[in-house]
Amino acid sequence: MEEHGLIEHSARMAGVAPRTLREWRERGRVDAEEMRGGLSAELNDAIEAGREAFKARALGEIRKAGRTHWQAWAWTLERMFPDEFSLGGTRAAADAASERHEPATVIWLDGRDAEQVKRAEEIRANSRR
Repeated sequence: MEEHGLIEHSARMAGVAPRTLREWRERGRVDAEEMRGGLSAELNDAIEAGREAFKARALGEIRKAGRTHWQAWAWTLERMFPDEFSLGGTRAAADAASERHEPATVIWLDGRDAEQVKRAEEIRANSRR
């Protein structure tokens, strides 16, 4: 589970049919809700722990990639804070500004292009006047 984060793939690797795993997980949810514990509840806990370990490892790898590739950080921000960083969030902000009859300028840049950055700064300065 920690290697790839895929529940059904891990089940198949362990020789357990995905349907059987789903049944065990559902039984574990019921057992946990009724405070009974048991192997199925422990299985769910182990699966969640494995998924959390996978998530931590994946985020660590994204951080490493971000040292040389800004897109890794952009991807993370888009998914962790979609209201602020995703295209949908930006569109929503632009739509909200439009409803308030305020100008909204949304520009996506490749920060390595000095001309793009200069033009974006000019647009931003002019929009504040």
